[in-house]
Amino acid sequence: MPQSSLLFDQRLHDQANISPQVVHHKTVNLALQGVGAHGAFTWGVLDRLLEDERLSFDGISATSAGAVNAVVLAYGLASGGREQAKTALQNYWRRLSEVTSSGIFQPSVLDQMSGNFGLDLSPGFMFIDALSHFFSPYELNPLKYNPFKDLLDEVVDFELLRRQKLIKLFLCATNVRTGKVKIFGSEELRSDHVVASSCQPIMMHAVEIDGEYYWDGGFMGNPAIFPVIYGNGQQIVQGPGYVSILQEMVHEARIIPLDGKPHPSTNIRS
Repeated sequence: MPQSSLLFDQRLHDQANISPQVVHHKTVNLALQGVGAHGAFTWGVLDRLLEDERLSFDGISATSAGAVNAVVLAYGLASGGREQAKTALQNYWRRLSEVTSSGIFQPSVLDQMSGNFGLDLSPGFMFIDALSHFFSPYELNPLKYNPFKDLLDEVVDFELLRRQKLIKLFLCATNVRTGKVKIFGSEELRSDHVVASSCQPIMMHAVEIDGEYYWDGGFMGNPAIFPVIYGNGQQIVQGPGYVSILQEMVHEARIIPLDGKPHPSTNIRS
């Protein structure tokens, strides 16, 4: 079994059984997809990954609900490390639950009895869904009221997020004019960029950023993978008898001999 697979082997949960040859630090990139239910599930996955100190994160490409998780995770890590990141994620999802608990989208008694936890028979959902077939969000919401943006500004310090260098963020949105994916990087992020990545056209105004309008990134990249492939900060150098892979963000070097000799220690750092 490859060593990277052993990192998630169930047997490793028993610390007494961990082999010294297996325990090592690993840097990973994450791709976080959209859709609200997937976002809630992803919160649990990220919470578990943060508990494993053998893992660190280099870059995150994300769309929609995944973009929310990405910025909250990066903000938490920048403001106080792993525990603060877990607290920040919990705070966001708890506040989202509180905000939506008093909204019009509530499951009916029949929805609750069916056990599918959906809104198929919700009067509020059916009413808004019917309206969306006849009126655009520009007519239904001319003042562009958006409590989602307000919530983001409440739970994330975007100035700190733009300054942090721990994780490279790549948020995906869809350019309305060109139909192409747009990637927003860490150094420019504001709540507007997260809203753009999450913008559902039948429910929200397109988000204007620098003269262009954007919709949910899931239309063209859910999420796009190329940012973490071509922007992951790795340098690969080949010399006589070896290949060296340097992780730029964590200053970690991996040297791979080409002549069959034993691999050097994984603790080498540049």
